[in-house]
Amino acid sequence: MNRKSLVTEIQNAEQSGQPLRWLDWVDYGQKVILNGKEVPWGDPSALIHFFGQGTALLKLGVSDLNLGTYFDWWLRENPAALETMKGKRRIGFALKTLLGNASLRAALKEIAGSLSSASNTPLILSIPSPRQLLPWAHDIANGGNTESVDDIAVDSATVYLADFLREFSDSGIAGILIRELNAEDFGSTLGSLYKPLNNIADAYRWSVGLDLDECQATDLDDFDIVVCKRPVAANLIAHPLPDSFWETAEGESGAFLYGKVPVDAIPERVLEVLNGSRI
Repeated sequence: MNRKSLVTEIQNAEQSGQPLRWLDWVDYGQKVILNGKEVPWGDPSALIHFFGQGTALLKLGVSDLNLGTYFDWWLRENPAALETMKGKRRIGFALKTLLGNASLRAALKEIAGSLSSASNTPLILSIPSPRQLLPWAHDIANGGNTESVDDIAVDSATVYLADFLREFSDSGIAGILIRELNAEDFGSTLGSLYKPLNNIADAYRWSVGLDLDECQATDLDDFDIVVCKRPVAANLIAHPLPDSFWETAEGESGAFLYGKVPVDAIPERVLEVLNGSRI
């Protein structure tokens, strides 16, 4: 599914009065579908089955592969790879080493290709922003708590991430969602720094989205899809569902239905809310 068709699908769902469902459900699915067992990230066949069950159960319109979650799992399973990320003061070294790891690339490419081929719904790669990936990789490798990174380092991180995303050129994914959480604002500076990611999306005809959470934002013209709790001027916008939605069925969805299914939600109530909601 290419960029145009994904955007068109969201638009058609919005016009029909039944916004397309895009939900973070994996933690909930681990409890409800897997009975608390680990998500089978290392077994593509079992993972496809798990994602298929979740998509069918919740009648999702988008499948979302969270790379941040996968990175965490993969490093726990591959401590030798974590060792290669250690020992350098330069903050970009750990991330560059991780994203350049051939085994990580091959494993994720297989998963993305398999999930995309097995599903009728578009597959999106949900990615922590370069501004977030930099300190996360450095700190998980070396310890510490990096509070901020400068623009030069973010620029380099974006180049590493863009190169990493080229691995998915023939995987059948429909797009990427950059998750820019815990930022005060998003404007022309970050937008300019992230331009390589927009260029990759253009080259492979992917949609490119931005999850802003609560931060202020301007200059969003390069993004097809925006998730934000605040009003912003952008193309297709969704406002994250409040936690109370899963009890009251009340919320503001915007162009598509976006939110996280609480891990402790009662399954019968989740389906009742989703099937009875007018948003």
